[in-house]
Amino acid sequence: MSKVYDVIDAIVSRLQADDGLTDIREYHRMNGFTIPRKPTVSVGAEKVTYQTESRDIDRAEADIKVYVFTDDRDLERGENTVWELASRIRLALLSDPYLGGLVDDLQVSGIQGVYAEVSNSNLHACQLDVTAVFYEERHKPESYTIIDHLQNDIAQEEEGA
Repeated sequence: MSKVYDVIDAIVSRLQADDGLTDIREYHRMNGFTIPRKPTVSVGAEKVTYQTESRDIDRAEADIKVYVFTDDRDLERGENTVWELASRIRLALLSDPYLGGLVDDLQVSGIQGVYAEVSNSNLHACQLDVTAVFYEERHKPESYTIIDHLQNDIAQEEEGA
């Protein structure tokens, strides 16, 4: 599995452990968002670039998006909520820029606000742009772990055929 998923899991764990973020009810590991009723966060990788470091190791730089979002008909309150939570997320991430030694560096380069009316909802969101630097091996593993949900899909297709 790509190490970027370990980084995403570590970011989610860091945010869940922060006492300034107890108002966030749900966390998703995906690059995007749905329409929530309560403050929600999603964390996902947008892009990972690699540079050869040695014969065995690549330096990876992951562009990660952290979204905090909520549905609030009170437009000012909704916007204030997501900006406050985005600021707290930024500080939580910067308090451990190595994610316990998993990454060599973690930077938050910006926060962008988003508002949209979607399906009778007033979606307020902030996107945090995060860059994580880490190292990954360059060699194919001796074997791969089966991806469970794909195997289930294949089994269902074979039963239906």
